Amino acid sequence: MTLTIPHVIHDFIEKIRIHNVWQRIIIPRLIAGMLLWQGEINFSTLAKAILTENRNRSSIQRFFSRERFRSRDIYTVASNFMIEQEQKAEYKRIWVVIIDGTSNKRGGFTKIENAVQYRKKSKGKKGSSTKAHTFIMGILITEKGTRIPLPRRTWYTRSYCRKHKRKYISMVKLMGLMIEKLNVPENVQVIILADEYFEGKEIKDVCDRNSYIYICPVDSRRRFGNGTKREGSTLYKHGKWIARNGLETILLIPGKEETVSYRRYTCEKEMKNKRTYRATSELRNVAGLGLVRVVYSWKTPVYDPRRDDSRQSYKVLVTNGVELKTRQIIEYYELRWQIEIFFREIKSSIGMCHYRGTSFEAFEKYIDMILLSFLFLEYLRKCLLEKTRSKAKRKEIGKARTTEMIYRLSLIALEDDMAYIAEAARIKGGIGKLLKTIKGNLKIAA
Repeated sequence: MTLTIPHVIHDFIEKIRIHNVWQRIIIPRLIAGMLLWQGEINFSTLAKAILTENRNRSSIQRFFSRERFRSRDIYTVASNFMIEQEQKAEYKRIWVVIIDGTSNKRGGFTKIENAVQYRKKSKGKKGSSTKAHTFIMGILITEKGTRIPLPRRTWYTRSYCRKHKRKYISMVKLMGLMIEKLNVPENVQVIILADEYFEGKEIKDVCDRNSYIYICPVDSRRRFGNGTKREGSTLYKHGKWIARNGLETILLIPGKEETVSYRRYTCEKEMKNKRTYRATSELRNVAGLGLVRVVYSWKTPVYDPRRDDSRQSYKVLVTNGVELKTRQIIEYYELRWQIEIFFREIKSSIGMCHYRGTSFEAFEKYIDMILLSFLFLEYLRKCLLEKTRSKAKRKEIGKARTTEMIYRLSLIALEDDMAYIAEAARIKGGIGKLLKTIKGNLKIAA
């Protein structure tokens, strides 16, 4: 809870130019509530997050149900604003875009549309039945480490599309649409990272058309060949036949990688958890992909779930960036884990998995507000970096995870609250009126 909405949130809303008056009032409250409320987030907690403003839970619920509230369009404008802030540099840069799908689970008996049900009791499987919604999300990481979530794409089930007369679009095509809609400067080289689910000709062709570099693990059934014609063995089997004594040894130390500016290490993990790769690469024609660079790598240690230095994990990567070196390809692909950290943070720290409503359209808008809250934290980080000259403090702010940035926002909110109380104390009876307002709003919100 906070007495007032922190001024930095109002500054952010002013800069992304939200013109609708009602949205300019409610969206700052939503951002403040999602970031500063400690506990489960719902319409009731969002209503009573700001103690000096009278809001009812139903008003927040109706806001998410309004058709005029085009949350995805608002978020697209906000993300483009953040990208524009990074366009000022004129030198050649590399930006990394990581795309993956994430699911939000609900109870098996939840009455909400567009959910895929798992572990139905009729199948005789163990565990409680659950439902899940799938979203395709991505983050853009600049050379300075700024993380800009891309506008989400919702995967709609075939039954939902039939009911609402929508055209069914697969997850792979949704990823292709996200890549096509990327808004990046001309002097930026984009590297697209994805997991093996999105491996294939469709995504590679999209990247080729836009001159993007694409790095992805191959499907275990992918074979060598020209065009669509398959020849020889699979890439996985071919890699295992390679003599191990001719492999290049690549040692990666946290904090000393060439891609360290794209990573965010916690202080205790820095200089620990060294990774050793033994790898090689070659240019080959692969069926369905054409001429690509293929990387065969063995990594030590393996975490399953604990660290095991006696085992190796084997992976085959392909990329259309045929001029990249083996070490560069491996380092860039390691960055794919950053989106897993992003998913964990928006679910645990901002409350993506807290939604309990029955309207799926409202849930989509709730997700957009979660992304907008995360984007605001990146805006706050940028503001703090501009005000800080100490190298040590700049390094600390640059590495701060979502929880740390929320803590810094709470300090700003505390300063604003103290200023608000001091202003009330200057007026005769101001403190009494303030207490009366807070008590009344708590009662109404409850």
